[in-house]
Amino acid sequence: MLRKKRTLSNRRSRRKRVGKILGILCLSIGIFSVGFLLFLRKSDVLIRPIPEGSLSQVLGDNDDSIKKIEKSLKEEKVVYKDVKKIGSSGYEVTLVSGEKVLLSDTKDLRSQLSSLQVIISRLTMEGKRFSKLDLRFDRPAIVLVK
Repeated sequence: MLRKKRTLSNRRSRRKRVGKILGILCLSIGIFSVGFLLFLRKSDVLIRPIPEGSLSQVLGDNDDSIKKIEKSLKEEKVVYKDVKKIGSSGYEVTLVSGEKVLLSDTKDLRSQLSSLQVIISRLTMEGKRFSKLDLRFDRPAIVLVK
C-alpha cells in the first residue's frame, strides 16, 4: 500500500509541476506577443507615407518638380546640398558631404528614398563612403570612395 501512495503522489506532483511550467510558458508567450504587437504599432507611426507612383506621376512635368523632390527629401530627413535635373528622366541630388545620388522619375519615389536611407545607414555602419549612388536601375549602382 505504501508504494502505491508514493507513486500516486509522485504522479500528482509531477502533473502539478508540468501544469505550472505550462502556465508560465503560456504567460511568457502572451507577454512577448503583446509587447511585439505594441512595438509594431509604434513603428508604423514613425514611417511617413510618400505618395504612390513614380516621380513623373507625382511631380508632373513642370518646373516645380525640383521643389517637390526637395520637400520629399526634407520630410525624410535626408540632408542635401543641391537638386538638379539631368537628362529627360532623372535628377541628381548632391548630399551635404559631397556624394551624388541619381534618382529616376520613372520609378516609385517611395522605393528610391527608402533604398537611399537603407544604403546610407548600411554603408555608415560598415565604415564605408560612396561618391556616387545610382538608383535609376532595378539594382542600385554604388561607386565607393577608396
